[in-house]
Amino acid sequence: MQDLIEKFVTLTDNGLAPERYRRWAALVMIAAILDRRVWTSIRPGMPLFPNLFVLLVAKPGVGKTMAILPARSCVETQSHVGLSPDSITHERFVAMLAERAEVLDPEEEMPTHRATIALMLSEWGTFLRSPDNDDLAMLAQLYDCGDYSAETISRGLDNAESLYVNIIAGCTPAWFAEGFPPNSYEQGLPTRMHFIYSNELATGDQPDFEFSDDPLVVGRTVADKLLQELDPDSVGRADGKFHLLMDCHDSIMGQMRIGDLETARRVRELMRVEVPVHGRTLVIPISVEHGPNWQQCKEYGEGEL
Repeated sequence: MQDLIEKFVTLTDNGLAPERYRRWAALVMIAAILDRRVWTSIRPGMPLFPNLFVLLVAKPGVGKTMAILPARSCVETQSHVGLSPDSITHERFVAMLAERAEVLDPEEEMPTHRATIALMLSEWGTFLRSPDNDDLAMLAQLYDCGDYSAETISRGLDNAESLYVNIIAGCTPAWFAEGFPPNSYEQGLPTRMHFIYSNELATGDQPDFEFSDDPLVVGRTVADKLLQELDPDSVGRADGKFHLLMDCHDSIMGQMRIGDLETARRVRELMRVEVPVHGRTLVIPISVEHGPNWQQCKEYGEGEL
C-alpha cells in the first residue's frame, strides 16, 4: 500500500496541489476501494474498518480540488463503490445508502448487503446544503460502519445495511463559522473527522506543460496514467484482518511571544506523556517548532529548549 501511495503522490506532482493534500487523497482512495473486506480489531468482538472522514481546509486556490479529482477518477473504476453526488438532501442520501445495499454481487447474483459509498467532493459546503444536528448525528453513525435506518412518509422505511462510508472534501476556514451548527463540536462527528491544513501553497509550476484545445484531454491523460500505474483493482482484491503498527503523528498549533522558551518547554512536557500499552510503556517523540507563521516554522535547535 505504501508504494501505491507514493506512486499517487508522484504522478500527481504537477504543482497544482500541496503534497499533504495529495497524500491524504491517496489514503481515502485506498480506504474506499478496500471496502469492508479488510479490517482489524482493538476491542473484542468489534471490527475496526479503515474508512476515513477527511476535510482539506484552505482558502480558495490552494489546490484542494486538484488533489481530490485524481483520486475520484480511480474510485470511479470500482463498481463496488458508489460515488455520492456533490449535493443531496438528507432523505435522498439515506435512500441511496439503502439502494447500495441491494446492488447485486456480479459473481453470486445476490444483494451485497453492503452500503459502500464514497463522498469525494470539491466543496463540502454543497453537500447536504446547510446541515443541522440530525445530519451531523447521521454522519457520525455512518462512520461507525454499522446499520442505519430511517422512515419517511413518502418512502416508508429505508434500511442501509453494513455501512462503509469514506469522505474527502474541501472547505474554507470561513465555512466553519456557519457550516457546523452551534454546539456541534461537542457531538460525535468532528471527533471522527481529520481536518487537514496545508503546510505549503501550490506552486503552479507544471513541468513539460503544453496548452491544449481541450482541457478534458489533459485531465483524462492524468487519470489514465494513474489507472495504468496504480492498478486500483489490486487494492480491491485485498481481504482479511490487518495489524496496526505503532505509529503516531499529531500536531498542535498556537501563538506565543517570540523567544518565550518557557511556554515551548511546557508544551513539550505536557505532550510527552507515558502511555502503558499491553505491559509496555509508549512515549511519543515530540518536536517543537517556531516561526513567524505556520508556513515558516523550524524546529528548535539542539540545546535551545
